[in-house]
Amino acid sequence: NFRNESRVLKQQFVESRKNLIKNEVEKAIDYIEYSRSLTEIRLKNDIRSRVNEAHAIATNLYNEHRVEKSDAEIIKIITDALRPVRFNLERGYYFAADFNGVVQLQAAVPGMEGKNIMETRDVEGRSVVRDMIRLVREKHQGFYRYNWPKPDAPDKEFPKIAFVRHFE
Repeated sequence: NFRNESRVLKQQFVESRKNLIKNEVEKAIDYIEYSRSLTEIRLKNDIRSRVNEAHAIATNLYNEHRVEKSDAEIIKIITDALRPVRFNLERGYYFAADFNGVVQLQAAVPGMEGKNIMETRDVEGRSVVRDMIRLVREKHQGFYRYNWPKPDAPDKEFPKIAFVRHFE
């Protein structure tokens, strides 16, 4: 009887510990998911804020130079002002394309500037630039998720989130 009771008590103890550990792991997972959701909210707010700042800078530069300079000169002034700016622990940067898909600014890879990337697709088949242009035309601004290479890893695509805004 003692051995049977001992075995049963041991099994009950092990099961209770398993349940306790399972509950603690589930709490940890819930906390991680909650923290991740807050991180994305903060990231989106930061990206939107940074794009709005860039828009304000571009608007100010345009208004300041629109009388005496050509559109091409103003675009250069604006892109030169925004190109060196980094945010989000140096991982965020500005990019801009016109409605034809021609890159006007690509701070991370300046060699892309002047190239038409309208037909560029990500690994999931999304027409990234075309989709962003559609979003801007329809809503004037908004978030867009896609996959894109990082400047230091051009052969691999990573999940990205952008906030795009129309600059007339």
